[in-house]
Amino acid sequence: MQIRKLLMVTLLTTMSFMAYAQEAEPEQEAGPWSGNILLGYLATGGNTENSSVNFDFGVKYDVNRWHHGLDGRFFSSKQNNQSTAENYRLGWNSKFDFTEFNYGV
Repeated sequence: MQIRKLLMVTLLTTMSFMAYAQEAEPEQEAGPWSGNILLGYLATGGNTENSSVNFDFGVKYDVNRWHHGLDGRFFSSKQNNQSTAENYRLGWNSKFDFTEFNYGV
């Protein structure tokens, strides 16, 4: 029950910060960097205690005709404090635009 309360408070706090950020951010010129981050946690209880954590990110850098990207992912799952699943991934991608329709990877 305490975990549910904690998750609810965390969710509401995050939503209020997101609403504030959308109102407070002035428009800026887009730079060559862009990215995203995802973080998640899930816990359930009952006859067994289950939990899972995931983290996902991506970063892109675009300048002139060069495009670079780095992304990664982490996932872990536990049941009764025993690890049941893990997944790790890290990737890099570069691309060069020769023309509007042709590119090299």
